[in-house]
Amino acid sequence: MQTLPRMVLALVFLMPCVQAQASSANIAILEGMGILDQCSRSSPPAGNGIWTPTSADIAALEALLPDAIGETWEGHGLDVSQLQNQYHRQYVGIVRDGKRYLYGNVFPLGSEEGLFDWHRRAMIVCDGGPAHFGVEMDVESGVITSLSFNGR
Repeated sequence: MQTLPRMVLALVFLMPCVQAQASSANIAILEGMGILDQCSRSSPPAGNGIWTPTSADIAALEALLPDAIGETWEGHGLDVSQLQNQYHRQYVGIVRDGKRYLYGNVFPLGSEEGLFDWHRRAMIVCDGGPAHFGVEMDVESGVITSLSFNGR
């Protein structure tokens, strides 16, 4: 009988360690398409399923971002060269018409303070400027299919 409470207590102490590890990377993988319900920017269409992206999938998308942002007038002047140190990123894997897409919701560090646990719930910001943006990549082709910035 005494082992069950000890096991529960051990799990409670382990949970903060897992969250701290995710926080240090400034990345969260979400499990729903609510991330697509943005307030002041367009988002790609929802899919008919989700999948769990890997760190390699995320790295592939993030490697494409500097060039993709540099090619748009909306992102002019936005510096994502230090993406890992300056932005939180929330990702969801979407299946649409049998193809896998990776969608990222990107927002500056500090913009979530005091609001909620951004590791579990999508960050939705009305306006906020181009530092808040969404990006989608077709995983198979490695091409960015959608890039949209919040309004000023």
